[in-house]
Amino acid sequence: MKKIAHDPTIAIIKADKKLGFCAINRKKFCNMMLTQYLQDKRTYKKLSKREMKNHRRKLKQDCLDIFDEAEHIITKAETTFPTHAVQGIQLATPKSTLLPKSTKEKETKNAPQGKL
Repeated sequence: MKKIAHDPTIAIIKADKKLGFCAINRKKFCNMMLTQYLQDKRTYKKLSKREMKNHRRKLKQDCLDIFDEAEHIITKAETTFPTHAVQGIQLATPKSTLLPKSTKEKETKNAPQGKL
């Protein structure tokens, strides 16, 4: 099991429908995420590098503005750590928390037909 967990070609992910964990070929998993989720243009928009940079800058500034507005509610000491954390933050591309879809059709395709 340790050998599998440290294999860079294998991804250990949470199974769909909270059924534990599963091991999957990392390349196949990435392709599944791309085709099942990220290519859905109704939900996701591909950003250019410039758009992403501007988005990160705005997000950072929004966080700092929240701390400024909260001055009258919290003490200066309470804002020090979060403010410094946000100012020094290097926002990276988030890790995927998407799970591959599983469907009843796939699960029951080879199941015997008839009444149970």
